[in-house]
Amino acid sequence: VVAVPEGLAFTGAAFDGQGGGLVLVSSGAVLRTSDGGASWWLVVGGPARAAAAVAAAGPGRFVVVGHGAEVQVTTDAGVSWTAAETGLGRSLTAVGLVGDRLVAVGFRGAAVQSADSGATWSPWTDLPADVGTTHLTALAVAEGRVALGGIGAAWVREAQGAWVRLAADGPTLGEVRRLRWGTDGALVAVTATGALWRRDGVSAQVVTVPPPPKAETVRWLDVVSAGGRTMAVTDQGVVDVTISDKPDWLRANLSQGVSATPTGLHASSGRTWLLG
Repeated sequence: VVAVPEGLAFTGAAFDGQGGGLVLVSSGAVLRTSDGGASWWLVVGGPARAAAAVAAAGPGRFVVVGHGAEVQVTTDAGVSWTAAETGLGRSLTAVGLVGDRLVAVGFRGAAVQSADSGATWSPWTDLPADVGTTHLTALAVAEGRVALGGIGAAWVREAQGAWVRLAADGPTLGEVRRLRWGTDGALVAVTATGALWRRDGVSAQVVTVPPPPKAETVRWLDVVSAGGRTMAVTDQGVVDVTISDKPDWLRANLSQGVSATPTGLHASSGRTWLLG
């Protein structure tokens, strides 16, 4: 267990597969590791503003995006940092590798790309035509598939095909906080209200999972596929979940007691990291 002061939380993570990793803290601080998480160090002189998302761009190379269009790049796993200009002036909320380019998205339809691992940035024009000024809040990429989420909207693109906007089947989609691709091409979304959605063709449907004993509802926070399992963070704890025609879930057995409130999951190189 790696602890932060009371009242703070870990909000994001990225690992380069070579032992390097960064974890974001809600206060704006960043922790780094160079030995696969065995030891951690507080980054000094790193991102100055609250960081929203982080992505690995190669061995030891990470890109952090955040409020005020800030982009910070490190090539030594967080020891030293360089600011990169985007020319946007709008906060960025998500970053990921789309094909051979890094892509970052954010408020009022902000979208930029980098072909040199975050050193320089230019507008990303390969957006859905109807994004407009939608606040973009989530980005997920897997095996050529790309998904974008925002406030009240989500789009998917399969293997360089055309963007398709998902139509909400039932209540409005709300603010998409997490987008996750499954190993079989399934796409699930977690919203700010704690609802779980699943893509079904060109529509998005609410997934209703029976709550555990002594609980009336389940609030979803994050979902990740790792090691052949689908794990989720809910307000009822960490669970193994089956999202199918008959959803079911089982509380996950943690290796040690965790008293903190979980906030997210991150899978990398055979390990699954629980954030809280």
